[in-house]
Amino acid sequence: MKLPDGLQYELFEGGQYSKFVLTGPFSNLPAASGRVWEIVSKSDIMVRPDFAIESYVTDPRVTPEDKLITEILVPTA
Repeated sequence: MKLPDGLQYELFEGGQYSKFVLTGPFSNLPAASGRVWEIVSKSDIMVRPDFAIESYVTDPRVTPEDKLITEILVPTA
């Protein structure tokens, strides 16, 4: 697989994730992610040391900004 310069491919095992959903513009992602980690830190959710994932569910080329859906996935044990 040929990737652009500065990017690398890394395969990881995956596993269980807790999903949080943001509906709205991508510019809200920093605040939403911060809130997710705040919720996780105050809960009994056991987080494992792995990659957190942002999954962009809708296509911003055809979806109105206020209808964009992004899943914030937190690696849980």
